[in-house]
Amino acid sequence: MQLWLWLGKAAGEIRYGPDSARLIKLFGADEDYDFASKVATRLLSLMEQHIHTCKWLASSFSTIANVAFYVYLAAAHEGGLSLRSYPEITVWLRRVESLPGFVPFTKPEKI
Repeated sequence: MQLWLWLGKAAGEIRYGPDSARLIKLFGADEDYDFASKVATRLLSLMEQHIHTCKWLASSFSTIANVAFYVYLAAAHEGGLSLRSYPEITVWLRRVESLPGFVPFTKPEKI
C-alpha cells in the first residue's frame, strides 16, 4: 500500500477508530464507542496482515506513516482497545520504539 493511502487511513480510520475510542473513554467525547471499536478492529486486522509480510507501513523503511499510526496505537489501551490479538502490531510498536531518536511518551505532571 502506498504512503498516501496509509496517511489517509491515519486521517480516517485512526481518527474514527482508536482515537475516537480514546476520546470517549478518557474525556467523555460525544461519539459512538461501538462504531469506533468496529472501525479500529477492521483497521487493526488490515494492519496486522500487512505488518506480517512487511516490516513497515508504506515502504521497506520507516516513514511518516509509521509515526502517524504509532501515536494512536501505542495508546490504544486508553480507549479500551486491546492489542493482544495483534502480535505483529505489538512487534511493530517495539520496532518503531527502537528507531534512532525515538522519545517515549511520558504522562504530564498534574498542575
